[in-house]
Amino acid sequence: MTMQLFAPVELVSVEFSANLEVKQLVLRCRGSAVRVTLNAHAAAAHTGATFETKAVGVDDSRHITELTLVPLS
Repeated sequence: MTMQLFAPVELVSVEFSANLEVKQLVLRCRGSAVRVTLNAHAAAAHTGATFETKAVGVDDSRHITELTLVPLS
């Protein structure tokens, strides 16, 4: 199954590898509302269900390990 998560974010920084491939993107969330779709062919960000982000779990490297979402009415 493929899931797409659409969220309003701001690009904070980009880190490149030695061969100039994108190694890391640092993003800042611009709100708690996100949209999730299970249709891999739906390119529009206005399809799917809308949720509010309640919690974000990160590991020691500050990589996202878990998102807790609750549906918006």
